[in-house]
Amino acid sequence: MTYNIFKGVIKISIVTMVKEIKEIHPENIVMIKCGNFYKVYGKDAFIISNLFKYSIKEEQEIVSSGFPVNSIKKVEANTCEDTRRKSELLDKCIAKIKIIDFLINLSYTKQIINNKRYLKFGEAIDEIVKYLIGWKKSINKGA
Repeated sequence: MTYNIFKGVIKISIVTMVKEIKEIHPENIVMIKCGNFYKVYGKDAFIISNLFKYSIKEEQEIVSSGFPVNSIKKVEANTCEDTRRKSELLDKCIAKIKIIDFLINLSYTKQIINNKRYLKFGEAIDEIVKYLIGWKKSINKGA
C-alpha cells in the first residue's frame, strides 16, 4: 500500500497499517477491502471466524480471515451494538432477499430455471427470510 504525503511517498504494508489503526482504536474491528473481499487480521480474525465460521489462515506472520464484499451487511449487523442500526441493516438484508426472490420467480415464469431449481431456491429463500425476521424480532424485543 502506498500513501502520498506531501511530495514524498511512504510505503506501508497492510499488516502494519492494521496494527497502527488497532493501537488507536483497539475496541473496533478493522476491515480492509481487498478486491471483492474484506480481510481482518489478528484478534479481529478470530472474532469474525467464530461469529461466521469463516476460515483462518496465517499470512505475513499474522492470522487473517476474510469474507466477500456482499456479506458486509450481515457482518455489520451481527457486530453492531446499536440495536436501531442493527434493525435497519436487517431490514436492508430482508429487502435484498425479497429482490432475489422476485428475480427467481421471474426466472421461473420466463422458463429460465426449471421447477426443481425453483423449489430448491424457494426453500432456501424462505429459510433465510424466516431467520432474518426472527433475528429482527429478537433485537426489537431486547430494545
